[in-house]
Amino acid sequence: MNFEELEVENTATELDRVAEMFDRALPTLASDPPKGLQESRRALDALATISDSDPRRRSLELDIRATRAQLLTNTQALDEAWREVHLALDLLDERATPYERARTIAVLGRVHEVRGDLESAGEAFRRALAAMDPTDGGRSALRSELESGLGRMHFVSSEYPIALDWFRRAQRTAAAGGVASSEAMALMNQGNVLSQIGDFEGSLRAYEQSLSIQRRERFHHDLVLSLSNLAVVYERLEESDKALSTLDECLAVPCQWSSPEYRQFALVTKTRILLELGRLEEALAVGVELRETLEDVVDPSKLALAHLALGDLHRDTGDLEAALNDYAQCLCGLSENPSFTTESDCRLGLAVAYQRMGRADEAIVVVESLREKAEETEDPTVLASVLMAASELYEAVGNDSQALEALRAYVALERAVRGQERARHIANLEAIHEIEAAHHREELLEEARRELEERVERRTRQLNDALLEARELQAQLRQSQKLEAIGRLAGGVAHDFNNLLTIIRGYSDLLLARMSETSVHRESMQQIVGATDRAANLTSQLLALSRRQPLELEVVNVNERLRELERMVRRLVLDNVELRTDWAAESDSAILTDPGQVDQLVLNLVVNSLDAMPEGGVLTVSTETRTIESDATLPAGRYTLICVEDTGCGMSDEVLELAFEPFFTTKDVGQGTGLGLSSVYGIARQAGGEVRVRSAVGVGTRIETFLPVFDGPIKPAAVATLRPSRQVRGRTIMVVEDEPEIRELQRASLVKMGHRVLSAGNGEEALSLGRLHRGEIDVVVTDVVMPVLGGVKLWEELRRELPELKFLFTSGYPQSAGGLPAGVKLIAKPFRMQELCSAVEALFD
Repeated sequence: MNFEELEVENTATELDRVAEMFDRALPTLASDPPKGLQESRRALDALATISDSDPRRRSLELDIRATRAQLLTNTQALDEAWREVHLALDLLDERATPYERARTIAVLGRVHEVRGDLESAGEAFRRALAAMDPTDGGRSALRSELESGLGRMHFVSSEYPIALDWFRRAQRTAAAGGVASSEAMALMNQGNVLSQIGDFEGSLRAYEQSLSIQRRERFHHDLVLSLSNLAVVYERLEESDKALSTLDECLAVPCQWSSPEYRQFALVTKTRILLELGRLEEALAVGVELRETLEDVVDPSKLALAHLALGDLHRDTGDLEAALNDYAQCLCGLSENPSFTTESDCRLGLAVAYQRMGRADEAIVVVESLREKAEETEDPTVLASVLMAASELYEAVGNDSQALEALRAYVALERAVRGQERARHIANLEAIHEIEAAHHREELLEEARRELEERVERRTRQLNDALLEARELQAQLRQSQKLEAIGRLAGGVAHDFNNLLTIIRGYSDLLLARMSETSVHRESMQQIVGATDRAANLTSQLLALSRRQPLELEVVNVNERLRELERMVRRLVLDNVELRTDWAAESDSAILTDPGQVDQLVLNLVVNSLDAMPEGGVLTVSTETRTIESDATLPAGRYTLICVEDTGCGMSDEVLELAFEPFFTTKDVGQGTGLGLSSVYGIARQAGGEVRVRSAVGVGTRIETFLPVFDGPIKPAAVATLRPSRQVRGRTIMVVEDEPEIRELQRASLVKMGHRVLSAGNGEEALSLGRLHRGEIDVVVTDVVMPVLGGVKLWEELRRELPELKFLFTSGYPQSAGGLPAGVKLIAKPFRMQELCSAVEALFD
């Protein structure tokens, strides 16, 4: 390493040491200003010994001097602050960042503001705002501070609508940047503006929002200022109790009162209110605290207000000499920082003290002198107070004509003042309305821009996610396409397949009925009937998979249903398998579903588990209730879980991924359809739940079916009662069916039951036949889906002409039940002819 490199390294080390020194000083700047200033001075002295070879040196010195200037301004050391800020300004060269430039100019503006040069302060704040980088969203605190500074400039100039606009800008900036302290101060300043223009409701709302933030974040120093200002608003509203309780909260805030004028202001306000209420003893106690603050405050205007309050206190408690001394101290302070409002209050108090001391002539001189000055300054509010005091004073000394003349002048001026205030108030409200309308338009544009950016960002993120998750999405798409294909297949095949099954089952039943019990063909025919039932069950599984199976929803007590099913399950279980059951509490096991689907779900799972344990094991069927609060696939709520767990061979990850796919099976050809778990999945999804599987090879499998708990009342199941069979005969029935074989089968069955049957191949034929045999037909048995004219349209046409006509619908499309008229009966294909005859008989019950 050469000499130059060593020097650079040493400089960097020294700069780090100074930076650490300044960082340690920062916490003491607010809590202990003298110590903070001393520590920051030490950091500057250490920095002076370091060469300017490292560019960080200039930035560090700039930061330290700007911070010191801000602190010196807050402590009223304005000459020192002025020197520091100009030394900081000298450091602003082409290397300065926009933030460094803006922050330094902002401190200059604050020094101008405290020195009373409001025009220069406003100019500096605007320059600082213009210097900021508009793309730098991380500097919200400084931007909000500058906007609040401009608001204060316009507030002092009584330009209240413009001030309110800047304070609202400051609030929005701070809120967007998450700068809670700046947001709270901007809200407090809005409360100050609104109280000045007479919008006390809006003012109180702004203060409460400010206080909510300050209390939550424990911004104690800001909190006392907000509470003091809020108390003044309550005082103006003549709500003295609220004002006093607010001041008590203010004075009880656990802070070190690094700004003693805040505490003094609160004590001044409390003294004034207690004097107005005539509570002199309490006012005297507060006065003692107020006098203790005089040594800590250096601002002449704040001291003048404190002496004014003490003068009023001594005057009203009879200590007139002390009052004269306090009033003199007040006027002395105003000579350095004049305020005509405070001066007028002081001289009026002085006049009253002179009057009570029997020095009426001196009191009159004070009042008349003040009257002339008020007329010269054209301050109507002060002049009104002077005229009223003069009237009372002249009346006290017996000069009624002068008292009357002053009173008349007061009344005339008061009317004029109220008229002017009303006009100003209206003008302010109109200006505020225009500003708010403009801001609303800006906000709409900003919201539209932000929404567009968010949409672009969201879309970009979605595209990126899509690229990263392409394989998973493709797998999900394939699964979805398979399920959709199965659903369409089930719906398309259902009609023709169920028609065929109806024909097979019907004619099988007819042949069985004609055979004797000893017929050698009877067993073969029963095998055909059994095969038909299994084929119907396969169709039912396909429909459950595609969630197109029609449901007869009931409130089902899962535990009771499973107890009834347990006997059937035990018949399936071999001796080498131990069956265990565990049911949840009765009250938590009610669901709204089709009872048959519960049976199908459990039996499918049990059969799968038994197949996984050819050598035996433990099969556990249980229920439990679980509450889901946040889940990616299930809505929040309570669910009943039907759990089937085995100790069988388990599934590998590859098998587990395919477990719910239709027709996937690990069994040999001819030993399984691959629809068991698929139908379980369909049943669960149709009920609003889902299925979750945990499995490990050689350990076993646990399948949990989540079904939403029904929270309504569970009605007891109706008790079936036997009643004598009543066979309905001799009815005229029109059978409408587009499949000739089914139509002939239905006709033959109904004729065998003793009915007269008319047949039609579609709805249009049935409509003509119905009109031809008007008044003769008792029942229409019609398919729902037919060419030319469907069953529902036929129902509408015939019921319009024959409203008493009874209808029975049949369908091989299970989903067609959703479009039927309310109250009509539907039997789904395939059905037995005995079911058809029973359904016809039921229409006449």
